[in-house]
Amino acid sequence: MNRYDLLTQLYSPNVERLFKEIYGADALTKQQKRYRGAIRYFDEQPCWDFCTDLENIHIFRAPSRTEICGNHTDHQHGEVLAAAIDQDMIAVAAPSDNAVIRITSDGFGETSLPLSADVAIPRIEQRGTAKALLRGIVACFLERNCTVKGLCAYLTSDIPQGAGMASSAAFENIVTAMLSGLFNQNTVSAERMAQIGQHAEKHYYGKPCGLMDQLASAYGGLLHMDFKDPQAPAIRQLDFDPSEFGYTLCLTDTHRSHGDLTGEYASVLREMYHIASIFGLEELRTMTPEKLMDRCYELCNKCVDRAFLRALHFVNENKRVKEIVAALEEGDAPAFLRLIQASGDSSFKYLQNIYSAESPQDQPLSVTLAISEAVLGDDGVCRVHGGGFAGTVQAFVKDPAAGKYRRAMDAAFGPGSCRPVKLSPHGSIMIL
Repeated sequence: MNRYDLLTQLYSPNVERLFKEIYGADALTKQQKRYRGAIRYFDEQPCWDFCTDLENIHIFRAPSRTEICGNHTDHQHGEVLAAAIDQDMIAVAAPSDNAVIRITSDGFGETSLPLSADVAIPRIEQRGTAKALLRGIVACFLERNCTVKGLCAYLTSDIPQGAGMASSAAFENIVTAMLSGLFNQNTVSAERMAQIGQHAEKHYYGKPCGLMDQLASAYGGLLHMDFKDPQAPAIRQLDFDPSEFGYTLCLTDTHRSHGDLTGEYASVLREMYHIASIFGLEELRTMTPEKLMDRCYELCNKCVDRAFLRALHFVNENKRVKEIVAALEEGDAPAFLRLIQASGDSSFKYLQNIYSAESPQDQPLSVTLAISEAVLGDDGVCRVHGGGFAGTVQAFVKDPAAGKYRRAMDAAFGPGSCRPVKLSPHGSIMIL
C-alpha cells in the first residue's frame, strides 16, 4: 500500500484492536502517533530516492523480551520461560530498484549491505556490527533459495540499547520479517525466523548465544521453551498476566552496556561445557544435582571452582522452570514469586553473572538489586534480567507499591530508568 493508505489504516478498527492487544488500550493514541512519525521520517530519508514501487510500502514490528526463568539454560539444551513485551522496534520499508539493503535507524544512522556475489561470506572486520547481522540473515535466505532483493527501511525503537533487552534479537527478527514480507509472501515461520537470527548472531556477528531471545521475540506471548532438541525446540504458549496476581512487572535499566561483555558470556558456556565433558556429555541437559555432588571433589580439581557452581545453577534452574510453569497453571502466586526470587539468588551466587570478573569494582546490577530489595521489602521480588553482567533488573511489584518503586529507582538511576512493561501476545510481524 502507499503512504496515504498506511496513515489511514493506522486508525482502522483492525489495527486499533491489534495495537490495544500489543500495547494496551491506554497506549493506543501514543502508538498511533509513533507509527505516524515513522512513516513521515521514512519519507524524509535519502534512501527514498531508490524506492520506485510506491504502492508496496509496509510496516513491521519486532518486540523485546523478558526472561521469567531459565537464566543461561538454553545453550545447555535446558528449559526457559520468556515472553515478548510491549517495547519494540518498528520499521517502515519498501523494495528498492538497486541491489542494496539500506536501513536507517533512528539515532544510529544508515547501515547498508550491497547484495554482491560474496554477500554470504562472513567478514572478520565486520564482526560486532549491524552489517554482520544483515550479512548472516541474507546468507540464510539465499541458502534456502528464498528471494532477496534491495530494500529501503526506516527503523525506530524504544528498546534500551545494550541493556539486556534483546535489542539484537529484535533487530534480527525485524530484518527477517521485512525480507519475508516484502519478497517471500510472509512464508518464514516464527521458529525459522528465530533460527536465522541466532545463526547470524553466532556465526557472523561473533557472539555466542542460545535461541531464547529470538524465539520469544518471534512468537510473542509467554513461552515455555524446551531445548532438548535445539533444532526443533518444544514450544508451548502459556496464558499469564502479572496483573492477574496483582503485580506490575518493572524493568530497571542500569545504563551499563552489554557491548563489551562477549567474553563473559563465552565463559559461561565454556565452563558449563567443561563440566559436561568430564561426564562424557555434550551439554548439561541430563545432569542432576546428585551427580554433581557425588563428584564435587573431582570436579573442583579438574576445572575452576566457578564451573562447578555454574553447573549447579543450571541443574536447579532447569528444574525451577518446570516448577514455575506448574505454579502459573495452578494460579499459585506465592509459589511463583518464591521461585522467581530463588532464580535471582542462584544467578547471583552460583551462575555469577551479576558483574564482570574483569572489573569487580564495577557492580551496577549488584547496586540495583540492593536498592530494589531495600525499597520493595515485602512488596515484591527482584532478580537479574537476561544475560547479566550489566543491563537490567526485573521486579514483580505489588500494584499499590509500583509507583513508589519506580520513583525510587528513577531517583537512583535517572528519569525513565524504571519502566513498567506489558506482556505482548504478538511477536515479530508485518503490521500493514
